[in-house]
Amino acid sequence: ADVDDCPDLELVLPARKEPVEGPFLTELRDTARLAIYRAMAAQPDPQPAYDDWRRAKAAGIDIPAPAPALLPWRPDHADPDHWEEPPQIAPVGQGALLMACDPEPPEAHALWRAASRFGVATHLFAPNRRLEGYAWYDTIERVSRVDTGITTGATTVPLDAYPIPRCTGVSNGLAGAHVDAICIRLVVVRDGAPDRQFPLPADVAFAGEAWSWLDDAFPLVTADSDLAPCDLAALLHAAFCTPSFDAGADSWETQSERFAQQAHHMATRLLCSDDEARRGSIVDAVIRDLRWLIPPGRGADITIRDRNVTVTFTDA
Repeated sequence: ADVDDCPDLELVLPARKEPVEGPFLTELRDTARLAIYRAMAAQPDPQPAYDDWRRAKAAGIDIPAPAPALLPWRPDHADPDHWEEPPQIAPVGQGALLMACDPEPPEAHALWRAASRFGVATHLFAPNRRLEGYAWYDTIERVSRVDTGITTGATTVPLDAYPIPRCTGVSNGLAGAHVDAICIRLVVVRDGAPDRQFPLPADVAFAGEAWSWLDDAFPLVTADSDLAPCDLAALLHAAFCTPSFDAGADSWETQSERFAQQAHHMATRLLCSDDEARRGSIVDAVIRDLRWLIPPGRGADITIRDRNVTVTFTDA
């Protein structure tokens, strides 16, 4: 916009694109801020940050304070390009917990499954630092740390100390391990009160390093888990699939699809058997690469013995 009459406004030479910091600019900012506050006060639900609400109140402008409501917490995906419909702001009730820590995707997705099974997923909320200062926000308990314990027999070890075999992953014959129990403990803090632990029984956890590929993933599943191979494969995809953006890499879609197929193979081996996993991978390969070759309205029987492959077409 053009400035018609503002003799106190000074611009930095020679470009004259930036104003000179001084008393006039400070007064201009304060005036603009108060105009914004008056506009917010006229809105039905302005959602002001605490600092803005405090400044407006000091200036005699009454902006309605936001109601106790926050965005529900959701685990981050390993894929930076992953997108899903974000949750809607929800009321904060009794027993709410702020996720003040930022667990890595493998730990976060195991926590989300455990919290969902235990019925407390709706109590987890994402923090909003703009609201720090409101009494209702400051009194919510915070999750400062997530600790996971793995029990095998009479021994319980932290997740990061679980003895992973030297070679892991799909390509070398290992797919994970069954354990007796998994407990995810939320370390909860509140101002003026001692820390407490909130235990969540879990049926899956992921040992090993985060931000790695599937060959380095090592899922741990309890023996009594009802986890299906497709569910474990989806967890693996969310927790570990980080497609490469190198010039020589395949497309995002191809990398994601291959990861999903390998993850399903790994999950089936762990939860069912090696033969069931091989059978599933063969079916996937036929659907992906061979089915389109079958003449319309006909079928095909494929027999493989050692290196000999026989194909017989049949009537539909």
